[in-house]
Amino acid sequence: MKSKKIILLASGKKKGKAVNQLLIGNKITTKLPASMLLLHPDVTVIVDEEAYNS
Repeated sequence: MKSKKIILLASGKKKGKAVNQLLIGNKITTKLPASMLLLHPDVTVIVDEEAYNS
């Protein structure tokens, strides 16, 4: 969290649920550790089509 910029890369169908919860859920929870990134001011999320559409 001390980084100036964070890039999260997710690929594949198995990551789809987590990506969906992170991008749409907008809720910080221990069930989704990546949700802590919502507190960071500069995060870029890069996903492939399978992760985005599943």
